[in-house]
Amino acid sequence: MASKPVALPLKLLDCCPVSDGGAAFVVSRERTGEAGVRVLGCAQAHTHQHVTAAPGLSELGAEICDRARRKQPPASRSRTCATQAVYDSFTITLAMLLEDLGLAGRGEAAARVRSGYFSRDGAMPLNTHGGLLSYGHCGVGGAMAHLVETHLQMTGRAGNRQVRDASIALLHGDGGVLSSHVSMFLERMR
Repeated sequence: MASKPVALPLKLLDCCPVSDGGAAFVVSRERTGEAGVRVLGCAQAHTHQHVTAAPGLSELGAEICDRARRKQPPASRSRTCATQAVYDSFTITLAMLLEDLGLAGRGEAAARVRSGYFSRDGAMPLNTHGGLLSYGHCGVGGAMAHLVETHLQMTGRAGNRQVRDASIALLHGDGGVLSSHVSMFLERMR
């Protein structure tokens, strides 16, 4: 709260730093370890191109993705996620997405974060690698880092960040000006 204002109400530490970097992810038909990961379900939505054409802030693509996911087979909608990676370019973006995805009620995201609900040892671990707000944003590589961390969690290779159970994961990313959204649900296979 004490950091300098950038664009009120956002302060410097509400915005992820822009940085160089990247992430890579190899997709293979054959397992490369004891545990494999498969896509359980996914959905996407694109609501606008320019911010002036955006629907209301409570009607963005994340909510559309979540509704589409709930229409998929029971296996992809009935399970509770054990870990999550949600795009966090700004604190407000993360709060909005948590609420749009139904992970917190409207106006309740900040209280859930403060209570430890999304901490590594909480009920629903979120962005266990620190997220973009912690280590920076390098374009598409930033979103890929969420996928890489999720794979590490699901295959039990996240080291001191490892959560209790990473059998089901939710990844959600947004692009543009909150205009393009993709949700993916992954399942660990033994």
